[in-house]
Amino acid sequence: MDIRLEWGPEGVAALGADCAVLVVVDVLSFCTTTDLVLGNGGRVLTREIRRRHPGG
Repeated sequence: MDIRLEWGPEGVAALGADCAVLVVVDVLSFCTTTDLVLGNGGRVLTREIRRRHPGG
């Protein structure tokens, strides 16, 4: 399995042609990222974060 990391829209463009799956990690602007992905025909799969300890 190969893992490649890229940054920003240029990174998505560079990887998009070669990857079956792109994982976008963008904690500061999730809504904007979701809008862009869906607007371009992609799918967004979200997962709940479960904390191990209360309050943290």
